[in-house]
Parts: sequence; C-alpha cells; structure tokens
Amino acid sequence: MKPPTTFPETPGKLFDLLHEMFGFGYYDDIATETTGGEPWHVVRMAEVSRLKRLLRDRRATEKHVTIAAWHARLTGQVVMRPSDLFALIPVAMRAYNTALAEGVHQDLAAEIAVAIDEAQLAGETEWIQRLIRANTRSVLEEWRSR
Repeated sequence: MKPPTTFPETPGKLFDLLHEMFGFGYYDDIATETTGGEPWHVVRMAEVSRLKRLLRDRRATEKHVTIAAWHARLTGQVVMRPSDLFALIPVAMRAYNTALAEGVHQDLAAEIAVAIDEAQLAGETEWIQRLIRANTRSVLEEWRSR
C-alpha cells in the first residue's frame, strides 16, 4: 500500500476519511436509536469537535493522523476510536518517511533503467557504464542534456 500523498484540510474531512478506513461514526438515520435519539449529523458534529480538540491538545495535524491511519491499516493494527491513532504518530511518521525515500529511490532506478536502454539503442557504451556506476540523478540529467 502506497503512502498517502493527499491529506484532508479540515477535521471534518479527516473524520470522513477515518470513517471510510475504520468505520467510525454513524451515517444513517437508523443509527439514531444507538446514538440516543440524535440525528447522524449532530453526532458527526460532536465527533468532529472531539477530533478537533484532540488535534489541538496533542499538537498534531490532519497530516499526522492521516499518516498514522495509513500505518495502522498497513500493519493491521486495531483502531477502535480516533484517539488510538495519536499513539501511533511517531512510528507512523518514521515508516512514512522511509516509504517516501524508497519510492524516490525506486523512481530513480526506473528512470536510469530507461536511460540505459536508450544508451544501448544509441550504442553509447561509455554512457551505459557511467549510468550503471553512478546511479545518481545528476548523471541522469547529464545523459538527458547531452
């Protein structure tokens, strides 16, 4: 599962994302019996307020919680309520940064492989050797600008 690249801008959108991922909250009129007779949108507003307060009190952003949710889903951890995600933020941020770095490295490797194929077709043996040995973006840019 790829790390997230877009993040919710508001606590409401974050709550909706968490609802999709973990099933938090109630979004049907039948649930009014389980919510004490309150309509779903009133319960949602209360949950969003609670999430907003958690974000403020724990000095976290929507991005941190989204990354923690991604990490919990990736590792199969059980999350019963949004507050469970805050404990996962430090570990999730390390995993996210590692996944991003690996993704960038994989993208560079794929671009170099394409450049090596182009160099083979052009018969540029020096460039083939240089691309293989260096394996850096600067050499790749030199190859493209030659």
